[in-house]
Amino acid sequence: MFDIGFGEMLLIAAIALIAIGPKQLPEVARVIGRFLNEIRRATGDLTRTMNETQNSTRTAWQQIQRPLDQAMQSPPDRGQNSSSQETSQASTLTSSSESGDSKS
Repeated sequence: MFDIGFGEMLLIAAIALIAIGPKQLPEVARVIGRFLNEIRRATGDLTRTMNETQNSTRTAWQQIQRPLDQAMQSPPDRGQNSSSQETSQASTLTSSSESGDSKS
């Protein structure tokens, strides 16, 4: 975790024994152990939440992207739409020219 060798661990333990004292050392070690467990638990919860969010975002994106990809790959159906548009444009032109003739 911290890449500490055995010699460094002994040195830290000796300094802690001198600085804290033999009576309080077990209590301090217990508190540090609980603190490290809380940090591990919080880190695990955060990692799990981030993974779940990433997976749900990826799933939502795929649900959006799939129909868009299909729409881009399929050719548009222009045969029926263009003829109906042409018919409506022709009828609009005819009706406007007829209404313009009657006004004159």
